Amino acid sequence: FYVPAFHEGGSVRRRVLMDLDGGFAPSGMIVPSSEIIHDRVGVEVFRGCTRGCRFCQAGVVSRPVRERSPERVAGIARDLLVMSGYDEVGLVSLASCDYSGIERVVDLLGPDLSAKNFRLSLPSLRMDAFSVELADRLEELGRGGLTFAPEAGTQRLRDVINKGISQKEMEDTFREVFSRGWERVKLYFMMGLPTETMDDIEAIMEISLLARDIGRRLGKRPKIGVSVAGFVPKPHTPFQWEAQATVEDLAMKGGTLKRMAKKAGIGLNYHEPAQTFLEGVLARGDRRIAAVIERAWRDGARFDGWTECFDMGRWMNAFDSEGVDPKEYTCRTRGAEEAFPWEVVDVGVSRSFLWSERERALSGDLTPDCRGGSCNL
Repeated sequence: FYVPAFHEGGSVRRRVLMDLDGGFAPSGMIVPSSEIIHDRVGVEVFRGCTRGCRFCQAGVVSRPVRERSPERVAGIARDLLVMSGYDEVGLVSLASCDYSGIERVVDLLGPDLSAKNFRLSLPSLRMDAFSVELADRLEELGRGGLTFAPEAGTQRLRDVINKGISQKEMEDTFREVFSRGWERVKLYFMMGLPTETMDDIEAIMEISLLARDIGRRLGKRPKIGVSVAGFVPKPHTPFQWEAQATVEDLAMKGGTLKRMAKKAGIGLNYHEPAQTFLEGVLARGDRRIAAVIERAWRDGARFDGWTECFDMGRWMNAFDSEGVDPKEYTCRTRGAEEAFPWEVVDVGVSRSFLWSERERALSGDLTPDCRGGSCNL
């Protein structure tokens, strides 16, 4: 455990559960009385990821990769489906298509799900990991929409963030998806990434139109949804040193995308820039932010993740009252030797490795997946 008063000047190392089969897994769940976003059973299939996306905090802090056995996954899914009344089970992880037992899980659950007209779903899929065989098996268990996360519009920027997806791989994936009967595709992107230009922003819509046009050429009526989030540099990542895009910059880029999407007839939603700014403050804040959070709460801040409840003015008043400049946490590039408040937690990945990945990012150099190598630590 970590108690600040007893750890001045020291650090604590995170705990890692190596045996997921032997660890706790819920046999029951709270079922809400109204529809929610993830309105289904979720079963974690593995933890960790070594793809090395440079923006991704979870991929760093959750290493090493540890898998739950297919038999255990199927057993948990059956128990939760019976007690919850849901008709869909989602296989949850940072990159479910990288789960070595995914085809075995489909084999184990397939008869049960098909007999009851239940569905099996996966979260966001990697375009370079989408297999024809897996697509066929998902089709047998009910066809919904598919979600992919190119993250950036151009090859140059995807190389910066180490998202190793080529234009050809995207085209091939769209063609495979629509030729096999799917019509709903959702694409996730980010804006405000390091080294980003307006060419990268406009390319987001170009990829979306590419997906739509491929679907139409194959005789489908494709429904393309695009979601764009403002990038927030996170602790324990190669971009923890970077300045965050300003509210004005994100608003300008979001407005550009909104106009392009409206003209093209593409569904688009993007996060409010002010909320992204606040997220950035909280993500890389120090102990002074605790007083700001309490002040905002006492002034009425509630459910701030909901746009209709969010009041940036209330938060700015809280910053002023506590004498804290929020831009100190977001709008400046950190020096190579600057100490960070989050380094009190040792996540098992060295600062020198993260810095070297930052240097590779700024040079546009890719780092290969190291699932079987020494960086899986």
